[in-house]
This record gives sequence, structure tokens and C-alpha cells, in this order.
Amino acid sequence: MKYTLVLTLIAISAILFVACTPKTNNGGDTNGNTDNGDRTPYQTLANEAYSGVETKQNVVITDDKAWDKLWDDTYKIMDPKPDMPNVNFANETVVGVYLGMKSSGGYGIEVSKIIDTGKEYQVYIKETAPAKGMMSTMALTQPFHLIKFENPENKKIVFRQ
Repeated sequence: MKYTLVLTLIAISAILFVACTPKTNNGGDTNGNTDNGDRTPYQTLANEAYSGVETKQNVVITDDKAWDKLWDDTYKIMDPKPDMPNVNFANETVVGVYLGMKSSGGYGIEVSKIIDTGKEYQVYIKETAPAKGMMSTMALTQPFHLIKFENPENKKIVFRQ
């Protein structure tokens, strides 16, 4: 009896551990989509619900001056601002996707994958909205996602939904 109970608890713990383990992002999506090109890994620099950017936009940053300005614009509503991540623009590119001003919480935007076609990088964007009737925070939000990835050849960036 005790042996069965112990085995059951171990099995349940193992299932919960596997189900709750966060997945790492290697640039791919989880929908089983096949793409023409190679998936490119990227690193998230920031992914938050509040920013100083109130308009919907996608940006590509390839130099320190533009990066400083984007970071300042993004965090102009915060004091103190978080430390700006280091980016080596000799071989890295920053991409920012901003959803714009939303009237409540529950909205989000993220880079879901990057595909290297050989001639360009296709940056896929995923937007989310609260489900109809879902309770959400009653506050103005400005969701965004900032990422960086290796782009030593400075290939063209194309955004896709």
C-alpha cells in the first residue's frame, strides 16, 4: 500500500515537473510549421506590457545611437530605467515590435521566430488579445518585445504576421 502511494506521488511529481518546465527559445515556433530557410536563434532583451511607445511599430536597430534612443523612448515612463543590455552591432541586430496603446491588460506582442532565407531575415510576429469576456487589468498598456540576433552580413529584415 505505501509502495503504491509512493510510486503514484513520484509519477505525479514527474508529470508536473515536465509540464511546468519552461521551454528555451531557439528561434522556432511550437506549431510545427515548416519554413523555407533556417531558423535563427535570438535573445530576448525585454518583453513587457508597459512602455513609453504608444504607437504600433516594428523597428530595426543597427547602431549604438539608434539603440540608445530606442531604449530611452521605450523606458521614458520608468524611473529609474533598467540597465540597457549590451549589443555588439558589428555582428548583431536589434529588432523591436510594439503593439501600441491598448485600453486594458491581456494584450501582447512577441517575435515568434526568425527565418534566414539566405537573402533576408523574416521576423514573424505574434499578437495576442484578451478573449471575449475575459477579465483583464483595467489599465493602459503598451506591450512590446525587444530581441537581438546575430546578423554579421547585415541582411535585410522583413516582418511577417
